[in-house]
Amino acid sequence: AGAKPRIETTSMTLHANNESLIIRNVEIHGKSNTADYLLNENKTTNLHTVIIDNCNAHTFRGLIRMQNTANATQIHLVQINNSIVANIGDFGVVNGATRNAPFRMEHVVISNSTINGVNGDVVGIYNPGSSYVIENCTFYNAIRNARYLFNLDNNAANIPNELVVRNTIFG
Repeated sequence: AGAKPRIETTSMTLHANNESLIIRNVEIHGKSNTADYLLNENKTTNLHTVIIDNCNAHTFRGLIRMQNTANATQIHLVQINNSIVANIGDFGVVNGATRNAPFRMEHVVISNSTINGVNGDVVGIYNPGSSYVIENCTFYNAIRNARYLFNLDNNAANIPNELVVRNTIFG
């Protein structure tokens, strides 16, 4: 097994009728953890599923970001599985931290992955979804001072029906 194919990007926005974004078996990276995003969606799309599977993803300001109060995208599933995520800046791994925005990320699953070096919240979502699950993961240097594993804007209304952290190591 050789090295994974490499993709360098500073930001992806879909703005179209794409239903799924699936990134599998690649190394994907930005140039800067203070400016770049893997997905930075600010307009309403038909995006239903975002999956990052068996990837090395690094050097982004934020990995998956939804923004803008005019963005009404309803993502059913955001899943990061069997991946290494490293050198992520202040917008964290999954970010939907825009107050009063109509977009939703219904289910967020981070599983079988290593998360290393996150300067922001790991998951920051200010609009409630149904379930946020982290399982079988290793976190190293990933929850900084005054940052959170789950930042739900200190609002009980944003707590999902299922909030689970299981079989996970923090160091």
